[in-house]
Amino acid sequence: FGTFLFLAKHMHISENTTDLFLEINDFSGNELKNKEVLLAILELSEKNKAVFNDLIFAGKYIDGMMNIINDKSPEEKTKEYLSAELTVNLEKIVKLLKDISDDNKYDGNKYISIEIPGKDHSDEVTFDRPQDQAGDERVQELFRSRFYKLDPQSLLNLISLCSDLAHVKKYYNKN
Repeated sequence: FGTFLFLAKHMHISENTTDLFLEINDFSGNELKNKEVLLAILELSEKNKAVFNDLIFAGKYIDGMMNIINDKSPEEKTKEYLSAELTVNLEKIVKLLKDISDDNKYDGNKYISIEIPGKDHSDEVTFDRPQDQAGDERVQELFRSRFYKLDPQSLLNLISLCSDLAHVKKYYNKN
């Protein structure tokens, strides 16, 4: 068993969220790549289920589009159409992430250690901001630094997150 340490100094992660996250991770075959972000999204989405449902739907849709775009057999016209759709839907994902993270207020001062079977995950969320910065600013900074920049790495991060969101959507469809 590897230990996944999520450092969220000003975020309380409920036991229900932790249990749900572990179920989804197990369902995915431990394929989730953005565990700390997904855990935060799950906790934050408790306040707005409609946004969460839109987010996981859009994530699964983008993941499916990426599979088609990366396939060598579709016609060039199809790929062009999907590329345009991809751009629109990535913008939608960013808006939904902003809706979830901007709505958030944290309490507590928690370190969460979660046992995850399989791979060893020692990821930590770290922030360059002073310790007295508000907790909601810390998570907003996490989302800004990983997903909101207009650069190739943010695009790759978004596509990776969409793959994880597709697992979440599949989990909910099955359960």
